[in-house]
Amino acid sequence: MFSSKVDVEEELSRLVTHLFETRRILSAGGAVGKRLDFLMQELNREANTLGSKSVDIDVSQTSMS
Repeated sequence: MFSSKVDVEEELSRLVTHLFETRRILSAGGAVGKRLDFLMQELNREANTLGSKSVDIDVSQTSMS
């Protein structure tokens, strides 16, 4: 149970995917507001999950600041 709680591979993978998509959208230009808003919510969600899964107190505290 502990190992599944601290496994962050899926969150890191999604985080990288969202970052690549953000760069792609910014490079394309045009009306990007709604899409960027969605991606920022997703990036925040992944960061929060990473912080909650962390076993390192400094990482957990940093994710809450």
